[in-house]
Amino acid sequence: MKLLATSVALLILGCNTKMDIEIELLDFGDDDIAYGAELPISPHGHGQFVAPDSSDSSKQLMVELKDQWEVLWPEILLEMQSNAAEFDVELGLGSGQLMGSVQRLDETVFMGDQADLMIGIRPHETAVPEWNFFIRNSTIVHCQPVY
Repeated sequence: MKLLATSVALLILGCNTKMDIEIELLDFGDDDIAYGAELPISPHGHGQFVAPDSSDSSKQLMVELKDQWEVLWPEILLEMQSNAAEFDVELGLGSGQLMGSVQRLDETVFMGDQADLMIGIRPHETAVPEWNFFIRNSTIVHCQPVY
């Protein structure tokens, strides 16, 4: 019974953690305002992710990312590690400076016929390459380094 109670408590804590992620308007200066959130990038702390702008559709995009993040991050991390080894580059994820962006894809752009979202990740400010992940239904359908 103790194990069941612990499992239920962890499940409840997991739900609460997911709800604790706050989506807010971020001001980057020069009238550049966009929705964003700090998302957990376990075991490396948190990363700052932003949507294209301050519109309602960008806010909804951040809600979608937040709702999928628990499933996406472990897969994104594995892909980044695998690709970094293949391309012989360092990720630098421990820097605490991970930045990411999310955007909805139009069907006419690269991978738009196979993915709904693109997540761009820069592990730290001077990281080369950046990493693009193309997502449909919480599944990575394609990823690539961008130099």
